[in-house]
Amino acid sequence: MRRQSHHPARRKLIYIEPSPERLALDPASPRPKPDAIAHSLAALVELPRYETIREDIDLVLDRNHLLERIDELTRRVDHDVDAFQEKVIQSGAAEKFESIPLKEHIKKLGIAYGTYHRLKVAEVTSDLAALVSEVLDYPPESDEHLAIRLLVEAWRKSSYAEDPPDQDQQIDPDKKIMTESKFLMDFDPSYRIRRLFLH
Repeated sequence: MRRQSHHPARRKLIYIEPSPERLALDPASPRPKPDAIAHSLAALVELPRYETIREDIDLVLDRNHLLERIDELTRRVDHDVDAFQEKVIQSGAAEKFESIPLKEHIKKLGIAYGTYHRLKVAEVTSDLAALVSEVLDYPPESDEHLAIRLLVEAWRKSSYAEDPPDQDQQIDPDKKIMTESKFLMDFDPSYRIRRLFLH
């Protein structure tokens, strides 16, 4: 579930029953009498050794539904963002996309852009953490990876904000807080790759 692909991929869950059993009973053979002790032992010892994949399938289905909703949302907003950027370029506006705070983007692009923006910031933060973990050879399920994710998030919050304060209102005047749009422009190559596939 934590593995990510930077290219179009189709994932399938394949389950191989390690010990398939014959469920059909031979009507000619005599059926054994029920044994309460044997059944109790089976319930306590043998049955827990069988691994059910029903919960795994439910998790995969729930995740697929969530990804479908997110994909539908981001696909539409990507188009809106492209249209907005084209409008900015054609209008010759001096202010670059990356310098505009989120509240101004929402005014121009609508409420849906706020959701899209926050999803993208979280995704890019996770991508950066995964990259650092891979370089340091930490597996995605390790505690070290989680610590790296928290460190990357703390660094992002100290350097970028949705709506950064004016320079004279910042706590440290020597350190400029930039917009999260700037963060996305600097660290989100997947957006550009996705545009190549869509255009």
